[in-house]
Amino acid sequence: LNQSTSQSASIYLFKNIVFAIFRITDQSFSEVENNIFKRIGKVFEQVYTRFLDLQKAEAQAREAQIENALEKVRSRSLAMHKSDELNEVVAVIFEKLKGLQIPFTAVAICVYIDSSKDLYVFVCGENEAGLVINSYRLPYFNHKIQKDFSEAREKKLDFFVGHYSKEEKNSFYEYLFKHIAEFKQLPEDVKRMIFKSSSYSITMVAANKAEFAFEDFEGKRLLENEVVIIKRFAKVFDQAYTRFLDLQKAEAQAREAQIENALEKVRSRSLAMHNSEELKEVVNTVYERIKELSLDIDSISIIVTGENEQDIDYWVANEDASYPSKLTVPIIGGYKNDNRIYIDFVNNRIT
Repeated sequence: LNQSTSQSASIYLFKNIVFAIFRITDQSFSEVENNIFKRIGKVFEQVYTRFLDLQKAEAQAREAQIENALEKVRSRSLAMHKSDELNEVVAVIFEKLKGLQIPFTAVAICVYIDSSKDLYVFVCGENEAGLVINSYRLPYFNHKIQKDFSEAREKKLDFFVGHYSKEEKNSFYEYLFKHIAEFKQLPEDVKRMIFKSSSYSITMVAANKAEFAFEDFEGKRLLENEVVIIKRFAKVFDQAYTRFLDLQKAEAQAREAQIENALEKVRSRSLAMHNSEELKEVVNTVYERIKELSLDIDSISIIVTGENEQDIDYWVANEDASYPSKLTVPIIGGYKNDNRIYIDFVNNRIT
């Protein structure tokens, strides 16, 4: 109990709160009054403890919801086998962030291109018909939005927010609709929304090999806790995408080894020839090696001309033939001048 000539106060210390009653007078609170205040404080303490429990439960439920969403993104990202599947990844990111009530209009994954300011962009938004997914190569051009984005990348910023006027936004998208074919395929209602909007902002979150870009056309701004969430999404994607790039590199190396092995077999069989008739075996080797590379072909031909170019020998191999066959076509009369295949062959030989 604290008191002064001008003020009286009763202060009660509980586990989670401090309950204080003040009176602007020099008259102290009576014992009866203090007992009442103490009982009120205890009740409030119980209520507040319940509030903290509910707050904690809500936070745990929210965290579980976020973790579930992150796991969906992680799973889909890890399941990628080719870069085109980023369309599906960005759709999952869009749906999961919308499920978490994060305010944005569209989300994009912007993938760096080595030795270039251009970007591969995979973007997802929605209209009344459902999700609207688009992917395209974004060329670098002289515009404030592009400059800001490129500067943030060069400075290696992990977070950037740009707010732009309607004029800046419209000039940017006018260029995209004019020069990028994929934009011409967007639904008309999406196009109207883009140019009608008076507000435009981009929130960029950096990953290792890409950027997350959140576009807003409605004047909404992300709160600090929402930025934390999208950074977590970026981190999860980055881990999975890095693994994807490693797998892609390993697959490319394995493919190159497979090609080199096929070339070596063709080279060895060619060097083993002793006469021109053995070309049929070389043709067969080439055909078999190409099929082993899972290339979609129906047949191959090796075309040979004599020194006097009076005849053309076609060595042909295909699936139906048990062994390559040779077809000799004599050059008669105006054949050389009139036959388009022959003219193209002679004019375009690789030397």
